[in-house]
Amino acid sequence: IRGHQNLNVTSPNKMGAAQNVKSSFSETLNQTIWFPLDKPEILRANYLLGNKFLESINREVGFNKINDRIYLAKQKIPGFTVLNDFLNRYGFADREDTGGPGMDSEQLLRYISDRLSDPNPELQEWSIALVGNLNPIQNVDPAIYGGLQVNMIQRSRKHTLKGYNIGVLTEPDHLFVDMKDGASKSLQNPLLLLYLIWKGSEAVDKDQSNPRLNQRIDLYRNVDTEKVDLLGLAIQFPKSSNLPNNYIGQ
Repeated sequence: IRGHQNLNVTSPNKMGAAQNVKSSFSETLNQTIWFPLDKPEILRANYLLGNKFLESINREVGFNKINDRIYLAKQKIPGFTVLNDFLNRYGFADREDTGGPGMDSEQLLRYISDRLSDPNPELQEWSIALVGNLNPIQNVDPAIYGGLQVNMIQRSRKHTLKGYNIGVLTEPDHLFVDMKDGASKSLQNPLLLLYLIWKGSEAVDKDQSNPRLNQRIDLYRNVDTEKVDLLGLAIQFPKSSNLPNNYIGQ
């Protein structure tokens, strides 16, 4: 049965054992808001992976600086390169550790692979951008990342019963950085945004002695591991002609 982006196909008690058998990410924004802060080896590997990935792009095609804080690759990057050299190697937060739905990275990666391998392929040309702050964080030097100088961003996190959730990564204007005014998104051209998050990010509210649920707290508050800068990502997918909807079955 074809699913609907906003409506359930039937009431929950009638769904039984039904589940998504094909997941579509057509016209969706997907971003890493859950991070394995207690697993610094994963965070460090992600950071190094992104640096190597951007270095390769910088060496091959270079970057333009947009709006004084975003670097955009001068040319589109092949989809299989993005998938094999970066996304398949990135360590996403385990959904069992998040206490919430999080990003279904397994389905997302399968969707990208299937769209690229389709007889009528999609997602073949990716825009790649590195997003930073306009101004550096006080007493924090800009990072040299992928051969680019960028001011890291700050993201506190929500106080949750399980997992580590920053709440939101992107800002609305980031999603149009690769589009000219009035242009529409090609089905071949998703956008991958990369963000460096400073390990010392603090919440505005300094009273964190007894935080309430979903209150903003310092990024690494009560995380008893080494603090590591984070690499977050967001993917803005265009509309798919081949798989615009989820399909549900048993």
